[in-house]
Amino acid sequence: MPPSATLAIAAAVEANANLEPAQIGHGRGQLHEGYNRRVINPDGTVDMLWNNKDRLPTSPVDPEVGVISIQRASDNTTLVTLVNYSVHPVISMNFEQLIVSADYPGAMARQVEQQLGGRCIFLLGAAGDINPFDADMFRYATVDETFTAIDRLAGELSQEVIQVSSRITDYHANTHLAFDRYTLPLAERANGPHAAPTLSVELDTFLIGQRFAMVTIPGEPFVELGLDLKHRSPAESTWIIANCNDYHGYIPTIKATTEGGYGAGSATSLEVGAGEQLINQAVVSLHHQMKRVKPVSYTHLTLPTKR
Repeated sequence: MPPSATLAIAAAVEANANLEPAQIGHGRGQLHEGYNRRVINPDGTVDMLWNNKDRLPTSPVDPEVGVISIQRASDNTTLVTLVNYSVHPVISMNFEQLIVSADYPGAMARQVEQQLGGRCIFLLGAAGDINPFDADMFRYATVDETFTAIDRLAGELSQEVIQVSSRITDYHANTHLAFDRYTLPLAERANGPHAAPTLSVELDTFLIGQRFAMVTIPGEPFVELGLDLKHRSPAESTWIIANCNDYHGYIPTIKATTEGGYGAGSATSLEVGAGEQLINQAVVSLHHQMKRVKPVSYTHLTLPTKR
């Protein structure tokens, strides 16, 4: 058993041993600290903008900061704060020295825990083509400058999370939880457009009450897919959570595969259109979970008599 699985089981056992009545609420804010690293030129070619310290405007991006607050029912103190944000945590990424860092999510979580109490857990959104403005700082900055930039972004994100948490007033102690799992048979892109499916790609959908939903994706979906899910979801608020249950590389849009670039023409493995299939299935699943799909009515069809 891999160490990650052992740790996950231990965490589940510990959580089960410490169950207590709780209440849950959700909210959202905004923080414009990401840019789209794929620059589409007039001739249709793609340039990769690996860092954007000059903060040049790009699109599309998703600035939404999603927050779930879980409190103790007994005294309203914080048990857990979940944060969903669609920006790659790659300020300190350094492939040359193989530095391992929790980057801005780790620093943000520590600050939230210090101010709100409980645990803070970061869940990456659809950031497949979204970088922080100070991405890959090892290319041009010192270590101290790099971690100063991490602390700056973490501070801004933590303050937004804390402000959103303070505005959440609608908490629920007895709410309906729904879960569904789908396995999509998908082909590998390298095998061509008519390849037989060889992969079983898992998609999970969670529904909390009738207002909040989460969708897990086993890879790094482009931001356009996350925005499409949020637009089409029947829930009031919907999160997409990347890198869950497996990892199939970057998951681009169909359009991006025709343009190329990193994540669309390389570092991606699923068949063209896999991202759209996953989002479509998520939308269908949520409609079923929310009882929005009407039953089929079979009526007798009478054909005209032949004369």
